[in-house]
Amino acid sequence: MNRLTALALIGLATTAAGATAALAEARSDHRPGFERIDSDGDGQITGAELAATGAARFAATDADGDGRISLEEMQALAQSGAMARAGRMFARLDTDGDGGVTAEELAARHDPSRRIARFDADGSGTLSRAEFETARERMRQRHGGRKAP
Repeated sequence: MNRLTALALIGLATTAAGATAALAEARSDHRPGFERIDSDGDGQITGAELAATGAARFAATDADGDGRISLEEMQALAQSGAMARAGRMFARLDTDGDGGVTAEELAARHDPSRRIARFDADGSGTLSRAEFETARERMRQRHGGRKAP
């Protein structure tokens, strides 16, 4: 990689990181709760309140304010969501709160016997191909139809 390419990549990464941080701050309520949508506090969500929430989310995503969401803005939106999910996952895994996840902490959270028991329909202590496929399909449904690993 030549020096110009490296500098360009550093600049792009710095810009993306700044945009992501700003977007994450602006969009701290990715999925706003009832109280936030019910802006007049009357205990009912109207079409106008729902539209206003959508418009606010659009405006937060449209970082440059040009009235359009570009690919870069959409990528920043996706990245901010991924970073927030990673932060929540890290907090769950770092059980001793030392700022790092050890193999032991990870193993404690992802106990294989617990995972097998969850999908072991016949109680054999193992997963058959059918049980594995059932587990995979349940995970796919849980993740909105995306393919499970």
